Amino acid sequence: MTFGEHLRARRNELHIPMQVVANELDVTVPFISDVERDTRKLPVKRYRQMAKALKVGLVDILEWSGGCLYCDGTGVGKR
Repeated sequence: MTFGEHLRARRNELHIPMQVVANELDVTVPFISDVERDTRKLPVKRYRQMAKALKVGLVDILEWSGGCLYCDGTGVGKR
């Protein structure tokens, strides 16, 4: 599942309209649509806001994005 697919699935699971997410992130609905279709990237500075809007942890957003909180440079997480 792509980052955008994860975001859309979670938003739909919560029955949250795109407009609500857009308002929470102070962006436009077309921007959210593009992010969900993986045609635009969500800036890292917006990850915390997205996590709040979708009622998930920041770690979830990072995992969905392919990011890693504890990386050793190889993409392998360390704790």
